Amino acid sequence: MALSILLTLTFSLTLVMSVDWKLEYIVSDLVNRMMSSKNISDKIPIEFPSLTEHTNARGNYQGSYHSAVQHHYRYLRINDFAMSKTMDDRARIAAFVARTVAVMYGKRTAEQVRPLLKDPKMLKIFHKAFLPYCYEEPRCDVGYPYRLTCGACNNLRHPLLGKAFTVYRRIVPSNYEDGIEMPRTKSMDGHPLPSARRVSNVVHNSNNQVQVSARFTPYLTHFGQFLDHDISSTPIMTDSDENIIEDCCIHPNRIECFNIGIADDDPFFTNPTQKCMHFVRSDIGPVPKCDTGVRQQQNQRSSFIDGSAIYGFNTAKENSLREKRGGLLRVSTHHSYRPGVLPEGDDTQCENGHNGMLSQSPVNHCFDAGDHRHTESPLLAVVHIMFLRRHNLIAEALQRATGITDDEVLFQETKRIIVAELNHITYNEYLPDIMAPEFINYFGLRSTTPGHHTVYDPTVDPRAINSFAAAAYRFGHSFVQSVVGQDNGRSINEDPLRNNFDNPTIINFPQNGGCEYVASWMANTGKSDMDRFVTSDLRNHLFDASPTGSAAKSPGATLSLDLVALNIQRGRDHGLPAYNVFRQWCGRPKAEHFGTWALGLVDHDEQSAATLQSIYRHPDDIDLFAGALSEKNLGTSLMGPTFSCIIGFQFNRLKYGDRFWYENKFPHTGFTEDQVMEIKKATMSKIMCSTLVHGAVPVIQPLLFRRQTAPGNGPISCNRLLGRSSVLGFNIEPFARELRNIGGRRHHPESSANWNDPTLSLPGQTGAQVY
Repeated sequence: MALSILLTLTFSLTLVMSVDWKLEYIVSDLVNRMMSSKNISDKIPIEFPSLTEHTNARGNYQGSYHSAVQHHYRYLRINDFAMSKTMDDRARIAAFVARTVAVMYGKRTAEQVRPLLKDPKMLKIFHKAFLPYCYEEPRCDVGYPYRLTCGACNNLRHPLLGKAFTVYRRIVPSNYEDGIEMPRTKSMDGHPLPSARRVSNVVHNSNNQVQVSARFTPYLTHFGQFLDHDISSTPIMTDSDENIIEDCCIHPNRIECFNIGIADDDPFFTNPTQKCMHFVRSDIGPVPKCDTGVRQQQNQRSSFIDGSAIYGFNTAKENSLREKRGGLLRVSTHHSYRPGVLPEGDDTQCENGHNGMLSQSPVNHCFDAGDHRHTESPLLAVVHIMFLRRHNLIAEALQRATGITDDEVLFQETKRIIVAELNHITYNEYLPDIMAPEFINYFGLRSTTPGHHTVYDPTVDPRAINSFAAAAYRFGHSFVQSVVGQDNGRSINEDPLRNNFDNPTIINFPQNGGCEYVASWMANTGKSDMDRFVTSDLRNHLFDASPTGSAAKSPGATLSLDLVALNIQRGRDHGLPAYNVFRQWCGRPKAEHFGTWALGLVDHDEQSAATLQSIYRHPDDIDLFAGALSEKNLGTSLMGPTFSCIIGFQFNRLKYGDRFWYENKFPHTGFTEDQVMEIKKATMSKIMCSTLVHGAVPVIQPLLFRRQTAPGNGPISCNRLLGRSSVLGFNIEPFARELRNIGGRRHHPESSANWNDPTLSLPGQTGAQVY
């Protein structure tokens, strides 16, 4: 069908190439025919009324079974198949139309294609042709006082900005090999780029010598991971029948596949019949204006720090997690001890690649949460459980203090407190520990000490940035320890991380300490030091499989994966430009050579620079992840200047572009002065103390991300930390008093403030280009 349309229109266009206005008709006709062939007749909806989460990790594919591939899909799976497919279909058609137009104009190279597709006339033609099939524009109730679960209507001028199931934004243009959608595979001189696995081996191999940090605990690592899952989730493509793709190593040329080659002399993957690391490309969607066919990747999360990892990405998912009484979230029905763990998930396929399928029992079950990656590691599950328990504690406290029984009121009021605490901890405890003070100050990331500080700027684009999600914020992979453990106060039990991917067993058994003893171990040990090295458990043993027969793997595929290689390959899949491009965007000089002197790799030490030179042909070839992760840390921070720049800019946008930011003094969505003061008492240690079973961790350091040996961070009792007046660590009365004063329901006016008011813009700030 597509070929016949192309041939017909190629002939038509050659007759009218000199008449630009006729191109509009031809593109529109091509779009309509392609949409009709896919039975597409309307716009992309805001949400579908029911959830169609793709939880079956095998899909319907009955071919060879490969455990590592299955595990990988579980973490990159589609959360709402109907929504994802709706976006993917339109994006594939847009790419096809872009390729067709490029061919008709005789544009063969990326250098020729890019200006053609960026031409304002072409953008206008694409927008007009795709408008009937583009995103449905939300009709925002400007007086609604709460966040929408999907993130829509945060920006009342541009309601799609930051919404779940839209696409990432870019801070520099994409660098696809064909200018449209083909991954970056070639060096600047035309030679192939080095295999992502080879880069991992040469630049990021720890040689099993990962050092444990003397400064920071695993809470810093896994709070960052939790935060990442709140901001971004990129699914991978499935086939046309909704099956997961497990056979890329058998059919490497299919459009969804972008495999990683394994060298014959690879030090770990030595089997000569397993020299392919299976890789499926990220799923795609149209840009908000639908005015280009250049490939952009889906983000299944709202970009705002809004508790998506706790509450979900749309109304249907959120409702599935609610108890529907007292404003509570569901907890496991198989755990009798309070305050509970994550509820049972519908997915019964959680398992561990090393030990096989999780031994199912009423107690040892798979979990459910707002984000599906909750059990990537048991240490991440601990953070999820803490915020689940925290929500229920606050909901119960509000009910006791107000006498309100309305489930919706209690749920929404509790949620807004939890999200405010999450933001406060992020900007005042987490970011200052990972980022140099000059970047914190430059990007305005620290909250004020007292009261309100209205910062909202409706011209700011708050969307998650592609290079942040696909490269920069993956810097935390260097933090990951090679073990997980439990600490009961008398003895410590540790187990290799590779045995605990997607395995909730040590969380599920309270008689063995469960969540409490894992939480205690996290507080009393160190994370991995921040450097360019990544533990072998992630680099060689990710989703390690132990096959028992020849049908237990995809022929030719490795039995485990390499997370660093996947990161590098994902950047190439997403069309991320090279490291040098981002250095220049950040105001750093371009590296012209591999030396560490002027006009070279000035932010690297000599050893790192030499390592990069040994694998890349030119500084312009260096992948963003490899180049920036190997920079020298700035002072006492945990990253170099390039990642500091990208991450700092992202968190600036998330703060200043969030209408519901907790410090904003807005009458219908904001907090009162005394409420803000209570929120600013939140710390991660208080979250921990308030949510663990009493007595399990009797003492804790005030700054949980830092080790107890840090100056002024010696352990104190939880009772002292929380204060004698409240188990929450703050006074619930200002929140309860407001609810009582407004009759138990927040005012819902017919109209709200005028968000076009220029006085809301920040002095000296320029809004990023919207859409």
